[in-house]
Amino acid sequence: RWLWQRPSKSSRPTSASSRQTKDAEIDEADRRRTRTHRNLLYLTYLPVYLLATMADWLQGPYKYALYSAYGYTQSDIATLFVAGFGSGMLLGSVVGGYADSMGRRKLAIAYCLSYIVSVLCKHARPFPMLLMGRVFGGISTSLLYSVFESWLIKAHALRGVDDPALVSASLSVSTYGSSLV
Repeated sequence: RWLWQRPSKSSRPTSASSRQTKDAEIDEADRRRTRTHRNLLYLTYLPVYLLATMADWLQGPYKYALYSAYGYTQSDIATLFVAGFGSGMLLGSVVGGYADSMGRRKLAIAYCLSYIVSVLCKHARPFPMLLMGRVFGGISTSLLYSVFESWLIKAHALRGVDDPALVSASLSVSTYGSSLV
């Protein structure tokens, strides 16, 4: 029998095998739908997340050189770094709760705004402005490494992609991608 030929009545499946065939077709449709939703998530989430992490990674190596070029001592520069890491540490423990109550999208936008403030403050030479920039930088880092991931997990759940392996694979792809940018 050729693929385009219909099976004869005698070779048609029985009711039990017909149910299995229908179940297999439904499973395949679910897999296709899940793959489609996952791919859409990749297309919407990954570019945003990778741009955000790239911006964070790009400025990191130059902070010390910038502060040194402004004429600050090693002790002053250490204070700036402690302010940034300290604010990230303090906010990092509560940002997840805010994401649940305020919304992940709002906090992703808050990340962008606080990051802009952080970068703009680096263009000023006065120590208090640099200190404020480092505090906003710490806030931004806390938001970047918590809100975006919870956004991805929630987006999977909203689209009916409840397979933990797919969520894990999505997080793996985003982590691997952030190591490349």
